[in-house]
Amino acid sequence: MLAVLGLVLDGGRIYFEKRRAQAAADSGAMAAAQELRRSVRNYDTVRVRAVNDTALNGYSDANSAIDLAFPPSSGPYSTNQNFAEVMISRSVPTTFMRMVGVTNSSVAARAVAGLLPDDTFCIYALDLDTPDGFKNNGTSAFEANCGIMVNSIDSSAFRGTGTGACTKASVIAISGSYDIGCVDSTRQTTPKTGVPAVPDPLSHVPEPDWTSMPSGRSTGPPSNRVYQPGVYSAPIHVSAGQVATFLPGIYVLQNGLNFTGGTITGTDVMFYNLDPGGNKPIRVAAGASVDLDAPGSGPYMGILFFGARTNPYKNPAHNIGRGSATSNYTGTFYFPNEHIDFAGTPTGSVGWTIIVARTMNVSGTSGTTVVNPPPPDENPLLVPVMVE
Repeated sequence: MLAVLGLVLDGGRIYFEKRRAQAAADSGAMAAAQELRRSVRNYDTVRVRAVNDTALNGYSDANSAIDLAFPPSSGPYSTNQNFAEVMISRSVPTTFMRMVGVTNSSVAARAVAGLLPDDTFCIYALDLDTPDGFKNNGTSAFEANCGIMVNSIDSSAFRGTGTGACTKASVIAISGSYDIGCVDSTRQTTPKTGVPAVPDPLSHVPEPDWTSMPSGRSTGPPSNRVYQPGVYSAPIHVSAGQVATFLPGIYVLQNGLNFTGGTITGTDVMFYNLDPGGNKPIRVAAGASVDLDAPGSGPYMGILFFGARTNPYKNPAHNIGRGSATSNYTGTFYFPNEHIDFAGTPTGSVGWTIIVARTMNVSGTSGTTVVNPPPPDENPLLVPVMVE
């Protein structure tokens, strides 16, 4: 009878501890994945964060054996540095089972979490407390076939400036609240408020090491110029009537970029803007015909424009006119500490667009659509996900 009683009571306790251990492993793995998302690769630092979260579920170094591995020691993600494994084991003493010689039982749990492409949002306003984190100041609807995330806790974190400044998206999530003047409910998605802020989804992307890169140069007459990747100390300027072709590679801009007109093309290109004074932005006028594609692989996969993280915040700053009806941007506008004005209303654009900026304004004079996020194998946005 004591053995049966022990099996029921001690077995129930062991099952309960097993569930707690699994919850602790899950939370520890997610904490580790969050650190990997922030580009932290120091083992001790990641482990501290993981154990802090396992301890919230009662499992710490004082009472358990906790192992962390990234990449995981086994399984389908064992060669991927963007995934972390947490394993927990602990000896649980028995009560009634002692009567039949069983004094303790081992409890173990394992969890794996890592970074997978984000298929929810493709527009992020990262500032935590500013008004107008995202502002639509156009005269008609801005349409996004994806989600919009606004981190600001301000009461006007998300704003439309007039009755026609409507914003439609698959979801609009705001940490704070909103002030919308749009009167057409069919063209305005009702935002969800009080949503916790999210980290920069591109914090894992390294800044280019441009110090050893060659100087950029261009060939051909101004009317038909070919640009080669490298460091450009002089501004790149393309005006009406000119044709500019950018060969594949990274373009480091020390004095900004200005497309006032002309025809601009480039495939597998990324423009990295260094602007320590805050006065050398990227500007594209609405009259330019632009067809630019971000790299399809490598560390800068999907990144078309990258503003250095040390660039100062100014508003206005970058001004991207989406150009003529033939214009196409396939890639990400990444300005983690800067403002972007995303203006114009092309009707023939294809491809995909992601915007990640500290704050942003969007505008247009008629219905404007930001295309769907990229397919998973081209998406640079990564979010922590539990996988095992």
